[in-house]
Order: sequence, then structure tokens, then C-alpha cells
Amino acid sequence: MADQPHRASANSYQRLLAIGFVIAVVSAVFFIIFVVREVDALATLLAVPAGAIRAIQIREGALIAIGFAALYAVFAFTVYSFRDAIAQVQEERRSARFRAKVVDVIVHEITTPITALRWQIDFLQEKMKAGETDTPEVRQMIADAYGALERLNGLARKLIDIAHLEQEELLPRKGEDILPVILSVAEPYRAAAEAKKISFSLELPQSLPRALVNHEFFSRALSELLENAVKFTDRGGIAVNAEETPEFVVITVADSGIGISHPERLFRPLQQIGREVREQRGVGAGLYLAKLAIEKQQGSILFRPNPGGGSAFSVMIPRETLSEPPRLPGA
Repeated sequence: MADQPHRASANSYQRLLAIGFVIAVVSAVFFIIFVVREVDALATLLAVPAGAIRAIQIREGALIAIGFAALYAVFAFTVYSFRDAIAQVQEERRSARFRAKVVDVIVHEITTPITALRWQIDFLQEKMKAGETDTPEVRQMIADAYGALERLNGLARKLIDIAHLEQEELLPRKGEDILPVILSVAEPYRAAAEAKKISFSLELPQSLPRALVNHEFFSRALSELLENAVKFTDRGGIAVNAEETPEFVVITVADSGIGISHPERLFRPLQQIGREVREQRGVGAGLYLAKLAIEKQQGSILFRPNPGGGSAFSVMIPRETLSEPPRLPGA
């Protein structure tokens, strides 16, 4: 979908060049015919030998063809020059729109908890002046303030990590026993699931092959998927399973949550903007961070709707034993 404007633009330039080529060829043919006729007429008038006439016609025809070829070359160069200039302007406009979206997201996501924090601090100051420092209301307010700070910290950390990952070609990796890593990342989310009265199951094999991972960012990506699953599942449950293929270890996080109404928005950077989509899943910075983190380890994340409702995300990470980079689906 995102490549369609680029393909349409390329096709337009190709059509323009083809039209220019046809015009150049047709014009050259007509000019050569015109010159041949004029040379014949002049030769007849001056009684020039036939051999000399033919030599003149060939020379003039060649010069005309070379001239039109040069004109077409200039035309093609001009078209390509304009194409590059227009593409650069379009890219700058896209970058400007993206920066505007980033600013909009940051402003909203930061100002909302800051406003809440200011109100909560004002409230606590009033309570302190009244000598009410240890009441259920004050304790709840402190908890809410801490939650607002955690949201700010989480957003800042995501933006910093995204900026870091976008600058990296590949993350440093090493072979690791992946099963304990999956368990250590997934198990803490059991309590969050139980607090929402939804099931949480780890359907893992007894063993898995070692995988080639960056421990920090593999854990971070899996954590983002689990956090999304818990956040957007209100009934049913979450299941984490793993399997192996000849090239990959595949970890799947499946849930029975609200699903994803706009799959085309998946994994795009900072798409959770706009009031109409702010409460939808799969359009925020978390999934984009997870995608970047796994791709920088020569892996991939695949999405599919869960047959029972909800969503399923599969992380494909290369096995350690491979002697060359694995072939990703669709590559």
C-alpha cells in the first residue's frame, strides 16, 4: 500500500519517456523523408550524379538521426532530473508530515499526564495544609501520580529506543537458550491477566533450539506484544506458545481481545493518533518498536487474526546453528 504512490510516479515517468521516444523517432523519419525528397529535387535540377545524391542523402539522414537522438537524450535527462527533484520534494513533504504527527503524539501523550500530575500535586498540597496526609484519598492520589509518571517514562523510553533502532543496521547478537528468556519475560504478565480475570497460559515445549538474539531487544519486543495483549483483552484469555522450524524459533502471542480493525496500520511508526483511533490496538509506538527490534536481529513479526476472535502475533527469530542468514517469508 505504501509503495503505490512511488510505483504510480515511476509509471508516469516511463510513459512520458516512451511518448518522447515515439515523437523523436516519428519526427526523425519525417525529416529524413523531407530531406531525401529535397535532395532528389535539387539533384535533378542541378544534374548531380546518382552516386553523389545517395551519399548526400545518407549523410544528411545520419546527421538528422544523430540530432534527434541527442535531443531525446537531453529530453530524457531533463525528465529524470525533474523526477529526482520532485521525488525529493515529495519525500521532504512526507518527512514534514511525519514530524508533525510525532509532535502531535508527543504533545498529547506528555501533556495529558502532566496535567493530571499538576492537579494531583495541587490536591496533595491542599491536603497537607489541612493536615490530612494519610487518608485513602491521598494514598490513591499518590498512586495515580506515580502511574502518570510511569506513562511518561514509558513513552520517553519507547521514543529513545525507536530512535536508536532506526540508526542501527543490525543489533549485536549471540546464541542463547531461548526458552528461559521467554519464560522470564512472559511470566510477570500472568498477574496482570489474573487481575483482569482473563486466563493466561504458557504452552511451551520441553526444549527449544538455541536462537541468535540480542537479549535486551528480543525481551523488549516480546514484552510489547504481551503488554498489548493484556491491555486490549477484557474477556477470554492469552496464550503464549513456541515451536521450531528448520530456520527459526517461532514464538506466538495469541489473545481473544478486540482484534485489529485496521491491519494496514500495523507496525507503522506512531500511528496511534487521532481521537477516533486512540483507543484501538495495534496502531501505537509499541508494535513499531517490536517490529524494529526483531528485524534488526534478522527476524520478523507476523500478524494474523485469531480464529476464535482477537489477534495472534508470531515472532520469528533465527536459530543459532544457521551458517547463513535465514530466508524470511516473502523475501
